[in-house]
Amino acid sequence: MTERAIGDIAKIKHSNFEDLMAEVVRPYPLRRMARPGEIAAVIAFLGSDDASFMTGSVVTADGGGSIVDIGTLAFPM
Repeated sequence: MTERAIGDIAKIKHSNFEDLMAEVVRPYPLRRMARPGEIAAVIAFLGSDDASFMTGSVVTADGGGSIVDIGTLAFPM
């Protein structure tokens, strides 16, 4: 979904996907998007017995995006 949206925005901005993706992930500490397996691993953990004592917790899997100002993203047109 994200790849399609970034591709569409790149077309509108007369840019290419790779350049726009680099701009999007630049503010993130990990400098990349999550791989599907990484998010799946978080979900699997939360659904496992290993998380049986967790209640009312917020688990953030965002590559550090929540600790930086991501308002500098390339999305505004």
